Amino acid sequence: MRNLTIRNISGIRSGSTTIDDGLNVVQASNFRGKSSLVASLRTIIGATGQYDDHPLTEGTDQGEVTLSTDSEEFNVMLERTSQSIINRKGTPYLSDETDQICARLFACLDKNNPIRKAVRSGGDLTELLQAPLNIEDIDAQIAELKGKKNNIEQQISQAQQAGEQLPSVQETVTSLEAELKQLQERRADLTKEESNKDRIEELSNEISTKSSQLTNITQDISRIESEIELKTDQISQKEGEIADFDIPDEIDTSRDIDAMQEQVDTLNRQIDLIEDLYRANQNVIDADEVDIITDVDRSIAADEVKCWVCDQQTTRGKMEESISQLQSKIADLREEKEELQNKLEKIEARKQEVRRGRQRKERLQNDVQQLKADIDEKKGILQDKQERKEELEEEITALREELQAAEDEYNEELTDVKTEIRTTETKLQNKRENLKSLETQYKDLEDLQSQQEEIRSEITELRNQKKNTQQNLKDRFNTIISDIIEEFQPGFSSARLVLKTDQRGEVEAIDLKIARDIDNVGQRTSVNTLSEGEVELIGLVVALAGYHAFNVESKVPYILIDGISQLAAEHLRSVATYLDGMSEVLVTTAYPEAGNFDGHVIDPDEWDVVSDQPVTTS
Repeated sequence: MRNLTIRNISGIRSGSTTIDDGLNVVQASNFRGKSSLVASLRTIIGATGQYDDHPLTEGTDQGEVTLSTDSEEFNVMLERTSQSIINRKGTPYLSDETDQICARLFACLDKNNPIRKAVRSGGDLTELLQAPLNIEDIDAQIAELKGKKNNIEQQISQAQQAGEQLPSVQETVTSLEAELKQLQERRADLTKEESNKDRIEELSNEISTKSSQLTNITQDISRIESEIELKTDQISQKEGEIADFDIPDEIDTSRDIDAMQEQVDTLNRQIDLIEDLYRANQNVIDADEVDIITDVDRSIAADEVKCWVCDQQTTRGKMEESISQLQSKIADLREEKEELQNKLEKIEARKQEVRRGRQRKERLQNDVQQLKADIDEKKGILQDKQERKEELEEEITALREELQAAEDEYNEELTDVKTEIRTTETKLQNKRENLKSLETQYKDLEDLQSQQEEIRSEITELRNQKKNTQQNLKDRFNTIISDIIEEFQPGFSSARLVLKTDQRGEVEAIDLKIARDIDNVGQRTSVNTLSEGEVELIGLVVALAGYHAFNVESKVPYILIDGISQLAAEHLRSVATYLDGMSEVLVTTAYPEAGNFDGHVIDPDEWDVVSDQPVTTS
């Protein structure tokens, strides 16, 4: 036995009950907490907040559910931290996020179940059916491997270019080595002929060193100027994007949303009340038991009936006509509710568009600020380099003038040879380093190509894994859906999942296809052509197929059913029969007129529910 205690969850302010193994039925009229008990069980399981808000009672800041068994206790607390944010704390039955998602999608089959809602509205089932498969992780691995592949391909290109440059660089090194050898031999000859050339050699060395520094700093200046120009172009591009970026004005619709949501809730209550009235009166008429509650004067022309509401004489036909008008009123209210819900969805879509636009514009503005900061930093470095360049030019000019004066005293040719030797040695050193770098890059080419092939194989394997996973999911679902439909025998002949692929063969959507037998020939149809009960049945079928496909029974011992009053009587019986014994605990809701049940009946009369609060009037 399981003991459940509830405080401020959905429409239940406070209440407690027991949950037995097998069938548990919450049997009550509207606004007595039937659906709220199901919401409480979803909360303690951990199946709230993934696709809808946590069901904290409106107007309260804190709610709590506790489930205790002979050996365990679970507790979940909901807290409102702001007007629109509700946090969950505690120890739900399921702690793993994937298990919680499985339970919400395939075990908690209330009227707001995401699978049932998507089928009802003709929405996309792809993300919902793939939610437990971690497809996003595979996509992330593929994206990471693509980045590595691009980097390796760039290194391969550099290695190939290095291989192409090697012969010419090697030739240059050989040429410089020969030139240096000739200069050194000439210097040796001249040195024998000259004496005391120390000052000229010192000046020559200093000029060579500073000339090398000047060359390096000139290259640095050119590189920094190119970087500044590139970043300036990037700023212009991003500022152009910002200027062209059109963010829709966000409309302050908070009051409108609250008003429309309140109107939707009001319409729901009105629909439920009129449906109760229609069902009760229609049951009396259908059962031909009018004379139990009022006087009936039977005649050949028409039965005269005393209306049990207005106490006026009327005919049976007129009473049936009045009851039929209630059905029309229900349809009108549903249409009005649907229009309001569509408006709410459009407002939410507009808010999402504004939020994404602002985030994109903010990223562009941050990029521009960072680029400007980088440019300022580069300009500071550039100014220092330019100042140093001017200093070196002045120093070299002064040294050359001094050297010129010294050369008037010493052998001019020897000085030139020594300068050429140092210049040639510098060139040779640079070319040797360049040659070594090219040889290192080219040596890695084969290894890089091997890595490239390995990554390609990994990407192909991941793509095949993703495709096979999606194909296996579709096959499992279709097999199970076929078995369930054969069990229920609904008005449509088949329902199956079809993988919709793009030009590359990637699955971009999972579509639900429905067929109905017409003159013993299966013809494709759509959800829009089915009755409301058939649509709800398809939603249940797809969700139950997921229950089997993902082995949800091993994760949570509960199946919760709510909001299936639209099903035909034979389908209600089929659902009850099919679910019997599928899980350790089955909880469903029912109206009092549904009759007696063999399972444990939960009576909510002792609960304090929202509808018990008195209505205040001004």
